[in-house]
Amino acid sequence: MQAEPIDAPASVERLRAAARWLEELRRRQRDSGKDLRGRTRLGDASERRMAAVLGQSGLIRHTETPTVAFERLEEMARRRNQKFSGLEKAAYRLLACELAINAATFNAKQKEVFSTTLYNGELSHMPTDPCFESLRDTPGIFKRAATNNPKDPEGLLLGVLQKIEQLTADPRFESLRDSPGIFKCAAMNNPKDPEGLLLGVLQKIDQLTADPRFESLQDTPWVFKRAAIGNPKDPEGFLLGVLQKIDQLTADPRFESLQDTPGIFKYAATYNPKDPEELLEKFMRGEVKIGGWNPFMETGGEMPEEA
Repeated sequence: MQAEPIDAPASVERLRAAARWLEELRRRQRDSGKDLRGRTRLGDASERRMAAVLGQSGLIRHTETPTVAFERLEEMARRRNQKFSGLEKAAYRLLACELAINAATFNAKQKEVFSTTLYNGELSHMPTDPCFESLRDTPGIFKRAATNNPKDPEGLLLGVLQKIEQLTADPRFESLRDSPGIFKCAAMNNPKDPEGLLLGVLQKIDQLTADPRFESLQDTPWVFKRAAIGNPKDPEGFLLGVLQKIDQLTADPRFESLQDTPGIFKYAATYNPKDPEELLEKFMRGEVKIGGWNPFMETGGEMPEEA
């Protein structure tokens, strides 16, 4: 059986014309101040155009672009009263390529990023933009921005950075500055009231510190911070599990040589609760560094640097 031929490549001039067409359409969409929500109302001409292009283009089939992306492109053009003028095939191809690039950039499915692609085109520059360098240690934040604010993901991230600076400088949260990730989490996950989230964290830390069940942890206050920040739904349950695991690690003969530095058991139980034994074994073999841990510390009272 003969393979189905791939559509012939479009001329460079036509692709450039289609790129300009998409740029103009996106400009009109931005200037309208509206979004693309609502019902798609495609006429017979749009339906025929889509069927013709999708049926002929091997490139589009190869990229597995969801049909809804082209339906919304047609809807955007209809709402902004912009004719394709014979550029539909090249425009569809460019959109398919942009979608594939964005899906790879954000480690997402195409259906998750087709909205932001329609609004903005390809966004492969975002993770490498110097403006967002401080966010690169949490790459998932770029996908969140693209899916949560498809019209302007870069604007959302600039707002997050501004809010992080404000939270970091706020004297109420001075005790959280050695855990800068909490400011990022608050700004991204609770944009309407990040201050309220952080005040709740501080309140919970105070409650945990005063809880007599956790008296043995009071010489390592970073444990309470870790519980309140990393396990907001049940920090008490998390700490009870930490205490139980510390007892088990302390009694384990494999770790007898570490018993003069008991703080390391707290660290392993707190930062790797699923398998603290494996972490300690690797540490003893010199395969991993546990944060900024000094194995010759006698008390383990300081908060280790996070790895």
